[in-house]
Amino acid sequence: MSLIFRLDSQLSRCPKHRFVAHVQLFLVTASVDQTTRIHAPWSDESDVWHEIARPQIHGYDISCLTMLSSYKFASGAEEKVVRIFKSTLTFKTCLDKISYADDFGEELVEGASLPALGLMNKAIFGQDLKGNKPHIGSLNDLTYDRPPVEEELIQHTLWSEEQKLYGHGYEIFTMAAKHDGTLLATVCKSTNSKYAAILIWDTKTWMQVQQLISHQLTVTQLAFSPDDKYLVSVSRDRQWSLFGLNERRYNLLATSLKKDNLHNRIIWCCAWTHDSKYFATGSRDGKIGIWSENVSLSQLLLPTAILEIKDSSVTALSFAPIMLSANAYILAVGFDSGEIEIFNVVLQNNQAVWESLAKYDSSFAHHLTVKRLQFRPQSKSEKKMLYLASCGSDHTVKIYNIDVS
Repeated sequence: MSLIFRLDSQLSRCPKHRFVAHVQLFLVTASVDQTTRIHAPWSDESDVWHEIARPQIHGYDISCLTMLSSYKFASGAEEKVVRIFKSTLTFKTCLDKISYADDFGEELVEGASLPALGLMNKAIFGQDLKGNKPHIGSLNDLTYDRPPVEEELIQHTLWSEEQKLYGHGYEIFTMAAKHDGTLLATVCKSTNSKYAAILIWDTKTWMQVQQLISHQLTVTQLAFSPDDKYLVSVSRDRQWSLFGLNERRYNLLATSLKKDNLHNRIIWCCAWTHDSKYFATGSRDGKIGIWSENVSLSQLLLPTAILEIKDSSVTALSFAPIMLSANAYILAVGFDSGEIEIFNVVLQNNQAVWESLAKYDSSFAHHLTVKRLQFRPQSKSEKKMLYLASCGSDHTVKIYNIDVS
């Protein structure tokens, strides 16, 4: 249902999975099968991915997930509660086996367990293992000389639940976090402005610090700019809103109008360029708009670039972390048909030139709706290779290697 990629100590929703990356790439997925899962290549020399952990096994369909750091994530499901999970020493041991695992910066518990008929993962401490309590003593025997099997994943790779956040009136729908992990933004399903508010949480105190009211219906996606100065939201009410950071608080800078709006249907997705200069919006009517971060409430809101794809519904967007040339951005677009297309967009002198670089049809991409796209952040040694992750309603997650040289 969702995706997220990250490198180093940085770690996304897909109708079936979500992404994240570490020094050695790894991926986190959240799913309607009521689990979150972590996958990774088993070694530096291998392109074969394995499931290495199952942090959350829930009683509700999980709708969204975002990483707060390499050792902590927040997830939302078809309940009114946002849950925060923290890594365990068991997971860190696994990372050490297949790659180098950074110091997570906090003391970690040994493992976690899920009581029968329970929804909360309880922490397992060292003394519990010494006491050899039932159902957790075998953690001592868990080794990573091979990928863990299904029984081990279910019983021994859970993450401990650190916090629960209450404040939404309906089911959690989507969320996003600042790149430094200090703030978390969450929204729920809604049919009015009161419940469509974006709640901002301080991840140190877990207190609600802001409530951003702008939309009338469910917010479909949130995205913080890479420099964390802006937050953009898009909604079923066919409007987008841009919030700017001022003294640790986000204030409304601009919002599109229903009248004379580029988008005439639901706006499903949004994405930021890697330099935080532009954000893109995509809607059910097949239109993609690229907007400058300099827009304001006092200006006439005009997009910097427009692309209309007839008889299509745009459901996912993601900008690549590199540029082919000056002012030339790479944009991946996912459609309701399951197809994915890669564009090179040149933005210069208030003009835009769109060039299609590649197109993956439903036989190569997805045969149902593309729910999320996410490029992996680049390391300095990978300037000529892009990695794009996609997830769809066909319950698959795919990773594409794109040689831009």
